[in-house]
Amino acid sequence: MLTDLSGRRGRVSATEAAGAGRARVVAHVPEAELARYVLDLRSITAGQAELTIAPDHYAKAPGGVRT
Repeated sequence: MLTDLSGRRGRVSATEAAGAGRARVVAHVPEAELARYVLDLRSITAGQAELTIAPDHYAKAPGGVRT
């Protein structure tokens, strides 16, 4: 999952144990990279993951990136 987030220009800011063999990952990922993430995450985790997405900040997109 961490590799997948990195491939989406994500920056992981925290990981922590969430009990019962689970982990909580906090990452900042551009919204444009999250369009299909719910479906991809379901595939990666066999439907076991939970996802919360919340806006954090606005930033200018790097050159060559289409939004």
